[in-house]
Amino acid sequence: MKKIKRVSLSEQVIDEILNLLRSGDYKKGDKLPSEAEISRLLGVGRNSVREATKSLELAGIIESTAGKGTFLTVKVAEVIMNKNIMLEAIQSVSIKELMEVRTILEVEIAGFAAARASDEALNSFKEKWIKLESALVNKKDTVNPGINFHHEILKLSGNVLLENMMKSIFKELKAVRTFLLNNQEFYWKDYWQQEQKEHKQIYEAIINHDVESAKQSMRDHLQEVQRQLKKQLNY
Repeated sequence: MKKIKRVSLSEQVIDEILNLLRSGDYKKGDKLPSEAEISRLLGVGRNSVREATKSLELAGIIESTAGKGTFLTVKVAEVIMNKNIMLEAIQSVSIKELMEVRTILEVEIAGFAAARASDEALNSFKEKWIKLESALVNKKDTVNPGINFHHEILKLSGNVLLENMMKSIFKELKAVRTFLLNNQEFYWKDYWQQEQKEHKQIYEAIINHDVESAKQSMRDHLQEVQRQLKKQLNY
């Protein structure tokens, strides 16, 4: 006898949002109804809608932009033809697994950067650090600077294979950060300041070629990120 699969509320909401996209006159790039509107249309709580839209964003179906809204990033035909594939991909996304992989890779990447970076590369890193710090302090952008910082460290590691492996991880990370920023009541409003302090510790360790300190600072940082995500997303 085949077991009956339990379907969570968020999975039901995902399915209904996909149905909404298929039945509506939506084109790639169109703005979708707000979280409150979807909640009202489906008769479910905003938390369930929020969780569903996060999953759809991680799957690359929609994209949220802080202050602007949520937009369809694929053709509706792709949603219709690949619904089951997309749902399977969405359900396989795990932020916990994402953070575990980041910790395994990025701790060593920080160590490689501290050990291998040339003086010329570090001078460029210093210049980029100033720009990243300025963007955060002035709150011009609170999504990209943090991701760009980690990407700069990745480049300093001098390992092309690691760069290629991390591309998809950074894409998922950007989707999570964008989602959180687009839901201000859901975002850790003060954490970006703590994050910048943690980044500075990593930065200084790399600049000083302190391999062990770079690795430990990165490990501490990623553990704190995971703690914050657990608190905000309840995973």
